Amino acid sequence: MKRNKAIAHKLLHLIEEHDVDGAGLFRSELQAHFSQQNKQLSFEGSLLLVEYHLELLVSANFLRFVEEPENRDMDNFSLTWAGHDELEKAK
Repeated sequence: MKRNKAIAHKLLHLIEEHDVDGAGLFRSELQAHFSQQNKQLSFEGSLLLVEYHLELLVSANFLRFVEEPENRDMDNFSLTWAGHDELEKAK
């Protein structure tokens, strides 16, 4: 799979838009928001895109990742300083 900067920025924007009080978003929330905005993709296709791009965003230090070992849907993602900077550059 190739990276897609538009998808990466969309995920960063979704977190910024829906994050309440800096608590971040759960993996399941991100997947639901992304799927809702990209209805042309199959649910499975959107899950794969989200998973891949979340991994890239964490490795680039644009997202902070807190793992919930008992339930992957409850893994939490929040923007880092670099993630906020990346969103500002994209505007």
